Amino acid sequence: MLNNGVYLDLYYWLVLTRRAEEKLREVYRSQKDEKLIFGNIYLSTLQEAIAVGAACAVRPTDWISHTHRELGALLVRGRCDLEKIFANYLAKQTGYTRGRDSGLNFGNMENRVILKHPFMAVNLLVAAGVAWEIKNQKRGEIVLAFLGDGATSEGFTHEAMNAAGLWKLPIVFVCNNNQLAISTPFEKQVAGGNIAQRAAAYGFKSARIDGTDVLKVHKAVSMAADLARVGDGPVLVECVGFRLSGHAEHDAADYIPEEIWNEWKKPEHDPIVKFQRYLIGNRLANETDLRERERMVDEEIASAWEKAKSQPFPAPESSLDDLFKGGE
Repeated sequence: MLNNGVYLDLYYWLVLTRRAEEKLREVYRSQKDEKLIFGNIYLSTLQEAIAVGAACAVRPTDWISHTHRELGALLVRGRCDLEKIFANYLAKQTGYTRGRDSGLNFGNMENRVILKHPFMAVNLLVAAGVAWEIKNQKRGEIVLAFLGDGATSEGFTHEAMNAAGLWKLPIVFVCNNNQLAISTPFEKQVAGGNIAQRAAAYGFKSARIDGTDVLKVHKAVSMAADLARVGDGPVLVECVGFRLSGHAEHDAADYIPEEIWNEWKKPEHDPIVKFQRYLIGNRLANETDLRERERMVDEEIASAWEKAKSQPFPAPESSLDDLFKGGE
């Protein structure tokens, strides 16, 4: 049983993730003559519980390896600055990549967020390497490594999981199975019916859970982290949900059948609505508590956006800066 403060924190991070992404979507779709967002945006609508629940389940000393859909994990676990994240999308000098790359293609080593690689599933190889070093140094930390269902068809995923199983690395793989690899349905891309069962081939444990339930995600990842931390890892947690949008905002998602779209639009599949009902139904929070968190979220987003928007673009003469460590 979590204390009431943790429940409200979970709610805050869920809403912050949803509304920050809604801000990005609104700007991206409305820009015409004046371009504000450079590059694509990849949202996690209906999938927020996976990143938030998992990131809240590990320690500040643990490491995060994210993909393009884990804004929630970066906000929670990495304590990454929302203003700097917005600045990154706006290609501003104050963004994490200083205008070189948009979106979530960055790391933050101070907060133990491993640099995101733009190639699918390569982050898992790096995450396994970090976990190997943690084990060798007996530091008692773990790595939380995210991947999507599409990434499970990449050879890099096999290499990372095989190494993790062979060396008993302190790593928790969290798979966001949103049932679409760009436009390819899960059943046409993954053999065997589910992803979690693959862990047995590598000699480690797994779980398959409802990815729209933040408490189930939190509990599963907490248990997995405990196992990995004492040498009983790695663990694979498959979180099943749905991507109620295109792969990115340029994608109209017209390949999703109308009946599936309508089913997943129902409130019972929305992680925020589901959690609201749980909190109020179990008297863990009231409407006033939830509205206050939403007010705080709206203030944070408005402030972060205006500050990010006012920042300068990188100077053209700085284009070759920071190509190497130390600027050499």
